[in-house]
Amino acid sequence: MRDDEQDPIDSLVVMPILTTKIHIPRETTETVQRSRLIDRLNQGLRNNVTVVCAPAGFGKSTLLEHWARQAAIRPAWFSIDRGDNDLKRFWHYVIASIDLLHPGFRERTDAVLKLVQPAQYELALTMLLNELHSLDKPVALILDDFHTLTDDNLIASVAYFIEYMPESVHLTIVSREELPFPTARLQSRQLMSRLDTPDLRFTLGEGRQFYRTCMALALPEEEEEEWLERTEGWITAMKLAALSLRVEDNPSMLLRKFTGASLLIEQYLMEEVFDRQSEPIQQLLMDCSILKRMNASLCRALTGFDDCQEMLEQLERAQLFMVSLDDRRGWYRFHHLFAEFLYNRLLRTNPDRIPYLLEAAGRSCEADGYLEEALEYYLTGKLYERSVGLLEETTAKMLLRMNTDWLCTQLALIPEPILLQYPFLYFSYIHLLLLGEEQAAKADRLLSYAEKHYEGTARGWTEESKNDFWASYYFNKMLHAALVLGDQNQVIHYMNLSKQYRPKGPRLVFARQSRLAGKPSISKEHPGKMIVKEFLVSFLNQMIETFDEAGLAGSSLVCLAEGYYEFNELDEAEKNVRRAIRSTDLSNPMLLELVLPSRLLLSRIQQARGLYDEAKELLRSARHELIDLGLATTLIYCDAERAWLALREGDSSSVEAWMRMYRLTENDPVAASRLVEYQYLVRFLIYQERYEPARELANRLAAAAEAADRWYIRVEVGVMQTVLLHLTGRTDEALIRLKQHLHATEAQGFVRAYVDAGETMAELLAKLIEAWPRMQEGATPSLNYARRILAAFGRNRTNGGESADVPLLLTRKEIEILRLIAQRLTNKEIAARLQIGYGTVRSHINHIYSKLEVRTRPEAIQKGESLGL
Repeated sequence: MRDDEQDPIDSLVVMPILTTKIHIPRETTETVQRSRLIDRLNQGLRNNVTVVCAPAGFGKSTLLEHWARQAAIRPAWFSIDRGDNDLKRFWHYVIASIDLLHPGFRERTDAVLKLVQPAQYELALTMLLNELHSLDKPVALILDDFHTLTDDNLIASVAYFIEYMPESVHLTIVSREELPFPTARLQSRQLMSRLDTPDLRFTLGEGRQFYRTCMALALPEEEEEEWLERTEGWITAMKLAALSLRVEDNPSMLLRKFTGASLLIEQYLMEEVFDRQSEPIQQLLMDCSILKRMNASLCRALTGFDDCQEMLEQLERAQLFMVSLDDRRGWYRFHHLFAEFLYNRLLRTNPDRIPYLLEAAGRSCEADGYLEEALEYYLTGKLYERSVGLLEETTAKMLLRMNTDWLCTQLALIPEPILLQYPFLYFSYIHLLLLGEEQAAKADRLLSYAEKHYEGTARGWTEESKNDFWASYYFNKMLHAALVLGDQNQVIHYMNLSKQYRPKGPRLVFARQSRLAGKPSISKEHPGKMIVKEFLVSFLNQMIETFDEAGLAGSSLVCLAEGYYEFNELDEAEKNVRRAIRSTDLSNPMLLELVLPSRLLLSRIQQARGLYDEAKELLRSARHELIDLGLATTLIYCDAERAWLALREGDSSSVEAWMRMYRLTENDPVAASRLVEYQYLVRFLIYQERYEPARELANRLAAAAEAADRWYIRVEVGVMQTVLLHLTGRTDEALIRLKQHLHATEAQGFVRAYVDAGETMAELLAKLIEAWPRMQEGATPSLNYARRILAAFGRNRTNGGESADVPLLLTRKEIEILRLIAQRLTNKEIAARLQIGYGTVRSHINHIYSKLEVRTRPEAIQKGESLGL
């Protein structure tokens, strides 16, 4: 292979760009310049969105091509087809199309694709929109053939993109059908313009220009007008009619034959054009109608003709609805309507030939390295054995780099009885489903099917093959019990059974968990009831042992480290997270998702030890690493942690900068995929003493976490709600709520969820312990559990009075300011000494007064002296 050739395997897994899809199509025939519509499109640039919507063949793409080449803002172009019904693939092409006109944009937004997952696209698109907003020039984007998109998540992501699109971006959507999301709000606010079927119908003047100039026909004016009426201004029918008129001896007789609906006209004209071609051309047209795109090599494989390149160029010159996909005339496609007609004709006249053609197309693509297209043809032709053979041949080579979402989609097309004959692929498919989004029910059904049909399938298998089957079966049952059911007993049971059949672990295509892409934590994405120390350690150690051989143990190691951190076993937490970092191969894209959670956790471990300088350095280094690895869209979490650390040292400017940069507000809609970033926002609002918006946002966070089954996050948000109750004077209610939370988390052994909530939580715990004899109604946690958490704050409190607790409620910065007050420095002098803002000093002093329960400087000095500060 030459250095400049792309590895076919890579072309399959890294979503290469087919450049013809993002270039403005090249019109090879003379067409009418429709200035009235060009003017409408130019006026539409004043709005956010232009929609061009009409049935097939009304000249939508041709019109947009003309406009694009003369528009004031040169637009990016994306020609969509049904193969683009994948979130990652779709936005990959959108970014690439913009990059053609704004070089460097693709590089700056590359990490967006790593975050795009079903139902988890908001963060990625937010970062993409922010990058668009930062461009120094306006952006225009054309999405052609939008109607081919059917994936609900993808359509929702486009609606989200439009909803928050900056004013500097103009989007033009070209579709045969009405948009599958509401547009009334855009129209009512005059943010959207439209060109519909009535607009796109050819006028009499345009029709006459078409027949006379483009088709070189000399028709009487009355016949020109009648043709326009019969075709209802539909340019495809007009063009097909003109081709027939060129060879018709009696044009008036042909005109009289055209009656009925436009669909009948379409059928008649297509047949007229087709029947007038030579037999070799007819065969090539019908044989190649199964292809999404064609070149001479592919056509030769289907037809057996040696002169396919000449035939393709002849078809293009004859205007037989051929579209050139590149400037070198290498790749072509049929006009969609013409392709549909040809395929329907093939289906009627020679249906037995279709499987042969699909297999020939698949083999040709496979030989040329176009594996994705080869599989598409095999599966369309229901050539499942060939499909499975290709998958088995390529999977081993693709294992460390493959797009597992793509593999899952392909495996879904193979009937279960056939796939079950290949347990490696069958159980890999189940594994991918379990680690995907909302596919647990299907995975469970496939597991039941495998067990039910084992006897009939396994005849003739070796003992090793049977062991592989049951090891993989029970391994997936264990995952289902862990990730879906949260049943610890079943997990342990199935874990032992899987190890019994294959102690080294099952042979599967192990996939990253798509739900974890771009997430700041791994354990927080799983049901909280799984966070029980003894079980967690046993389960995750089994996962580590299973995945370690494939180099994929990092996720389990980070999850285990997060568990140890929550249990406040910091040494064990650090040991496991550092092992995860050492074992992560950053050249493997599927492991990049571990970079953010591992670095954040390591920083928090150092913060918990009071090693703030080390924690800050870890975050600084992590930020550079994330940028270098193309993970810039995850910086929102790294920057939030840095701001929180700065805040603990009395610097509020980083918080304000974070809120400005990422444009989060308490009124934003809270999606399940963005819970953690809004947790940070609640913390920051509490610090700013904006208690009411913090309370409202925390309530919405709690509901979203509950609905998404993010129990761990629900606990943390509940702790923040408890803190807010105390800060707003509802301490008795806060104590009741705190007792309830302790009861709910004692079995899990949660500690850091409380300690990381800060000194207000320490104060509440002390009050709860003091009031313990009066708080015995209802479910009650153990007193030892409450004391153990309090001890994790770095102190042991007794009933010896509140004053002993006060010094420990003050932050280091507050103690420093109190000592400067004792030196009789003014607020301005303190601000200058500490190099912080005057307002920040006043805020710290207010906190000191509140915690010391004093009102004046002399009282604060006296109280500080009495406490040994």
